[in-house]
Amino acid sequence: MHPLVEAMADMKEQEALKIVDELLAQGEDPNHVLDLSSEAMQVVGERYQEGTYFLPELIMSGEMLRKIGEILYRETAQAGAGSPGAGAPPPPPPPQDGGAGSGGPENVVDAEYREEGGKT
Repeated sequence: MHPLVEAMADMKEQEALKIVDELLAQGEDPNHVLDLSSEAMQVVGERYQEGTYFLPELIMSGEMLRKIGEILYRETAQAGAGSPGAGAPPPPPPPQDGGAGSGGPENVVDAEYREEGGKT
């Protein structure tokens, strides 16, 4: 098991963050670091299913993942700072489902609500 996966799965936040910093300093691809973090989250999920971990560990692992995500985001933003338009993610695409207020097809909940006499 990779040291980052092990540190995250064992709830060793400071160690995990240190490993992330070391990996990035060595030129590791941020996407690979994210893959390792995802692998750690799967281990945490398995431990939860086994009854070894409980809700606090799920919350702690989510916080670790959030912090690692912030580090990776900053890393990729800095790496792309020299390119025009790089460093910021593109805006999300508009909803394709014609959701409420879009002028498109209504969703099932709106239709059922209206059938029961409600207004949308």
